[in-house]
Amino acid sequence: MAKVLRCPACGALWRVKDDFAEPTVRCSECQAIFSADKMESVIVPDEKLDERLNQQYRST
Repeated sequence: MAKVLRCPACGALWRVKDDFAEPTVRCSECQAIFSADKMESVIVPDEKLDERLNQQYRST
């Protein structure tokens, strides 16, 4: 399973390890710094995430 986080400032999505537990995070896209508990997160099966990412990259 993959854990995916969304930056509350710019909406960038990040795949992190399941045991991710940093108190604060800096988004590498927009450089916003925020409390990790402000991030939206979801657990996704690895296969589903990889399939969706592959579809997205092929369409760009």
